[in-house]
Amino acid sequence: MSIYFSMEIFMNKVGINIAVLGKSGVGKSSFCNYIFNDQLNATGNGKPVTDWNEHFKYKTVEHNNYVLNIFDSVGIEPDNYSKWKQYLDDFLLKRDFRFQDDFSQWIHGAFYLLNANSARIEEVEKEIITCLKDNNIPIVIVLTNADCDDDKKEGLKEQIRKIDPKLMITEVCSVEIRKRLGSTKQFGKNKTIELFVDNLADNLKNKMAVTACDMFNDMQIKTFNKVINTVEKSELGFFKLIKEAIKDNNFNFEEIFNINIDGDIQEVQDFFLEKKEAINKFILDIGMDDKIFIDSEMYGLEYDFENEINNATREIEGKLDSITSELESAEFSKIVSGIFKVAKVLFNMKGFIVGEIELMKLRMTSFLEGKRKLYMSNVMEK
Repeated sequence: MSIYFSMEIFMNKVGINIAVLGKSGVGKSSFCNYIFNDQLNATGNGKPVTDWNEHFKYKTVEHNNYVLNIFDSVGIEPDNYSKWKQYLDDFLLKRDFRFQDDFSQWIHGAFYLLNANSARIEEVEKEIITCLKDNNIPIVIVLTNADCDDDKKEGLKEQIRKIDPKLMITEVCSVEIRKRLGSTKQFGKNKTIELFVDNLADNLKNKMAVTACDMFNDMQIKTFNKVINTVEKSELGFFKLIKEAIKDNNFNFEEIFNINIDGDIQEVQDFFLEKKEAINKFILDIGMDDKIFIDSEMYGLEYDFENEINNATREIEGKLDSITSELESAEFSKIVSGIFKVAKVLFNMKGFIVGEIELMKLRMTSFLEGKRKLYMSNVMEK
C-alpha cells in the first residue's frame, strides 16, 4: 500500500500512534519499511539515519485499513543517552493518557528493537523498556536480524523476561540477505502486527475506561459543588421558611433553596453519554471497532453510578423526613406556638443540606475511584 493514501481515508480516520525505539544500527528504518510496506525511511547499514530534527516526529501511512502515525527516533548511543532520555520523558508526558483527554494524542503503543545477535541488553535499554512500562505503553520487543542462531535468541529472550516476564517478544528479519550458505528471506511481519494489535486493543479499552472515570468524577464534583454553592448563597427569609414549612403540610427543600438536584444529576449523566459517544467514535475512527468492545464497561459504569445516586438520595430523603415529620404532622396552632423551635430547625437545614450533598459527592467520588483503580490495574498488568 502506498504511503500516498487517499485524502478521503486520511480525513475520516484517526491515526494509531506508534513509537519505534532502539539503539543506532539496530535496524529501525529497515523494520519500519518492512512492517508497514513502505519506504518510510532511508537505511544506513548500521549508521545513524534519523537526526534530531526528526526525533519523535511522525510519518503517516495506511496499513491494512489502519492509519498509522509512526514516530521514529534518533538511535541511542553512549554519548547521546542523557539528551535522548530527556526527549523521551518530555514526549511521553505530553501524550500520557492520565493527563491528556484527547485519545488521538496518546502514544498507543511502541516497538522496542533489539539486535538478536547482541550478547546482552544494556542497562540503558532496560531503563527505557521500564520507562515505557511505567508509562503504561503497550510494548512489543522486536528481535531484529533474527536469522541468527537460536541459542543467541534464547539467551536474549531470557534477559528480557527478567525485566518483565509478561513482555511480548517477536522475531523479525526485515531485509533479504544473500549469504554463502543461502539467502535469508524476510519474516516476522504478520506475527509482529498481530501481537501489537491484540495488545493495543486491550490496553486502549482499559485506558479509555480509566479516562471515562476521571472525566465522570470531575463533572460530578463540579456539579455538586455548584449545588452546594447555590445552597450556601441562598437568602432564607424567616417568614419564607415558616411559610414553606407549613404549606400543605409539606416541606420541599429544593424549592426553599432554589436547587434542582435531579436536573443537575441529569447534566452529569448527559455529559457521560457525550463522552461515551466520543470514545466509540474514536474506536471506530482508528478502525478497531471489531476488536475493542467498551460499551459493556461504559453501560455498567453508568448503571452503577445511577444506583449509587439513587441510594444516596433515598438516604437524604429519609433523614429529611425524620427532621420534618413533626412539622408536617403538627397543627398550625402548635407550629406557631413553637415558632422559635421551628425556626431553629429550618435555619439549621442549610448546614444539613450542604453536609448531605458533600457526603453524596464523596460517595460518588469513592465509587468512581474504585472503578478507576480496577481499570488501572488492568492497564498495568499488560
